Amino acid sequence: MRWVLFLSPFICWANAFAGMPVKDINIKARVFRAEVASTRQEQTKGFMFRASISPDAAMLFIYDQDGVYPFWMKNVKFPLDIIWIDAAKKIVYIKEDFAPCSSGDCPVEYPADPARYVLEVMGGTARELGLKPGDRVDFD
Repeated sequence: MRWVLFLSPFICWANAFAGMPVKDINIKARVFRAEVASTRQEQTKGFMFRASISPDAAMLFIYDQDGVYPFWMKNVKFPLDIIWIDAAKKIVYIKEDFAPCSSGDCPVEYPADPARYVLEVMGGTARELGLKPGDRVDFD
């Protein structure tokens, strides 16, 4: 009985992501399975509190209009590469190996140019793939 009570919050938290749509994201012949964060609640939570992600996992943040969308790493447990993408699906800015932060005063990263989408992948992925601004990202 104690295990059920202990695990209940984790099961409920994990199930909160079960309903998120998933898209295949193609970048330089590599395919990522991206959870789609399109609601404010999903975008606020992102990869917070997860112990890890697989190398082919990603999260795609979709916005209704172009903008300068800031990101931070509060309560994220591992470094991420954050990739801002414009409406034409070209990379406009990359923050590599953005370090986790657990304090209330976490650094915030702003893209150099407006974006319509933001993609989070495991830290080191952008360097591994040789990503740079202007590279194309393919998804439906």
